[in-house]
Amino acid sequence: DSDTPSQTVKFIRLAKATRFLRVLSVIRLLRMSEVVERFGDRVDGLNVVEILEAPALVCLIVFINHMIACIWFAIGKTSLTDTGRSWLQTPLSSSTGNSLETYETAGMLYQYLSSMHWSISQMTPGSLQIHAVNSLERAFTVMCLICGIVFFSSIVSSLTSTMTKQRLRRQAKAKDLKTLRRVLRQAAVPTPLVIAAQKQGSERLRS
Repeated sequence: DSDTPSQTVKFIRLAKATRFLRVLSVIRLLRMSEVVERFGDRVDGLNVVEILEAPALVCLIVFINHMIACIWFAIGKTSLTDTGRSWLQTPLSSSTGNSLETYETAGMLYQYLSSMHWSISQMTPGSLQIHAVNSLERAFTVMCLICGIVFFSSIVSSLTSTMTKQRLRRQAKAKDLKTLRRVLRQAAVPTPLVIAAQKQGSERLRS
């Protein structure tokens, strides 16, 4: 039949295309495995706890300030006041265009952000027009200031120390690798051995 040679050619082309696709998939797998191996080598030599310590401290600070902001807002909503007022009844800034508007009549988002701002200002020197107007709010403010002096100061100090240690460790590693490259260059070591030595030295510095 005249169709047999054409079918044979199509089959050969299909086989070649299939083989080419297999070769491409193998190359992709090899590249992917190389990337995964390099990433694994880097992670193995790093202290995961130290890597996560700084973000964890930041999240802890945000969470604690969120809880304090919620408590501060709840105190403002309660009727336990010896002056007949709460911080929510404080007039907003005159820049809003309506001096009669208070935090109590503002939107929920503005109330939360104001509470969060107040909470953060208890541990930082930030200024805010919100202040306590009854004994319960004043007592909570004093308690937050004491906790800010003792607790938050230690958290910020720990965060600063962690970031400083990580930076010093990276600087020391870069300095050691630079010294290794200079020594190998002065000794006229062949390039393949230089690459292998640098890789080995980098792995040992990470361990």
